[in-house]
Amino acid sequence: NPETMEVLGIPGVKIVPEDTMSKEVLKSGSSASQAERLTAGTQTGEKSAEDIALELEWDPENLFGKLPQDTDHIERRLLARQADQKEEEEEKAKEEYELARAELEEYRASRVMPQNDASAMLTYMLETEINELEFECVRCKEELNASFFQFIEDEITASEDSEYIEKLRTITTTIKDFTKFVEANVAALAAPIDRLKKVLTAKDKKATIAQMGSDGEIDTALLALLQTNINTARQAEQTDAAEFMQKVFNACSKFVE
Repeated sequence: NPETMEVLGIPGVKIVPEDTMSKEVLKSGSSASQAERLTAGTQTGEKSAEDIALELEWDPENLFGKLPQDTDHIERRLLARQADQKEEEEEKAKEEYELARAELEEYRASRVMPQNDASAMLTYMLETEINELEFECVRCKEELNASFFQFIEDEITASEDSEYIEKLRTITTTIKDFTKFVEANVAALAAPIDRLKKVLTAKDKKATIAQMGSDGEIDTALLALLQTNINTARQAEQTDAAEFMQKVFNACSKFVE
């Protein structure tokens, strides 16, 4: 507004109509800079980025805390690259795990479990790697009976080889410890089976879980059984079943500290 500019009385500034602005020259360089900023604000009514930033940061009582600083383009690209790299590493780790799992299952299937033969069973267990003993104790549980352990005792009595005797005693202790551990786990998982069936067969599962939580029927044993079912479903690639059991697990875990 030319009249407004005249009232302001900025020295050395020549006010020209808009249609001739591009052809005229402001008389003073310093005054021109001031006039440009003033006329720009007057004509457009827009606020500068600095003014807006100051308004956004106005928080004298610190109600919102310190605003996070915007990362630059390079940092954003770096973060995106790191995210892609992490995803690739996770995918690679998953593939390696599945390959190792397949090889392990193939190895286990290739071993033929002896039946009704204590001597062959002893040889079988002595040839088993230590990290596979727990699995074999579960698979061969019916064969690891009193007759089997009596056979080992007879072998110890008859042998004069101290190294062989020590090996027999070690395998006996190891098998018994693993067997006790497995039996304890089986008993712990067997107890909440009825409660799991109660949840799975309920029409209103949410209400049933809430009632069971109030009655103290949800404990770590039930969660362990649920987790076992989740793992089994995932290994069998039963995605829907695994996701359903995971939802039940999440609902029940709220009642266990």
